[in-house]
Order: sequence, then structure tokens, then C-alpha cells
Amino acid sequence: MARLAGYGVVLVPYGQYTFARSDAAPHAVLVTNWREDGPATALVDPADPQSAPGIVDVAPGPDVLIGVGQTVTDRRTMGDGVQVIEVTYQHEGDPWWQAHYLLPRQKGRVLVFTAQSREPGIAATREGLEWMLALD
Repeated sequence: MARLAGYGVVLVPYGQYTFARSDAAPHAVLVTNWREDGPATALVDPADPQSAPGIVDVAPGPDVLIGVGQTVTDRRTMGDGVQVIEVTYQHEGDPWWQAHYLLPRQKGRVLVFTAQSREPGIAATREGLEWMLALD
């Protein structure tokens, strides 16, 4: 699963997918689900974002980044307006940590960086992502 954020919505595609800009509608996103029986596509227009069953779900805002069984442990805003949502969860019996860093871009768009680690590697993972985003 992947998430493409911007325009106040999050796109969550199904299966094998690609995102592309549309020549016909420059602000829209063309989502293609690559199925065994051939590609299925949906055009998501930010002016009227709608889910396309079996291709892409459209959900409001960053809270859709929080998965089932995940617990929010921190929300904060860092330099340059970067919003951070940290969660913890259990996977195959081990404690895991995941963080979503929402980097504001032009025209209200947001670029989402996600990092995750098992319990022993949390500090190094967090520091690495914050270094990459020049937030340290």
C-alpha cells in the first residue's frame, strides 16, 4: 500500500499501481491499477475527489495514515511547518514504530515521508529521516 497526499486528501491505491499527472486535467492524478485482466484507471480531481472501487480510495487528511491497530504516540510540528504523526503497533509479535512526516509543498500540496522500525532501531530511524529532511 502507498499513499499520495495533497490537496487535503490522501489517495490509497489497490494492488499494483502507478500514479501519473493527466494531460487533460493538470491538477488531477491518474491512478492505474495493474490487474491480471488488464489495467483499470481512475482520474481523481482534487476539486471533487471521489473513490473508485477496486482502484483507489480517497480519504480526507493525514489521519488516514494511521492504520488499524496503531496507536498515536506523538503529534508535533517541526521546522518549516513539517507535521509529524508517530504511531506504535505490534507486527508478528514485535513492537514497531512508524512516523509520517508531512512536508508542505507549493499550492497546498503535501509530500509524505514514512519511516518505520522495530523497537531497537527507533532513534536511528527517526534521526536518519529528520537529517534527510534537514530538520535536525
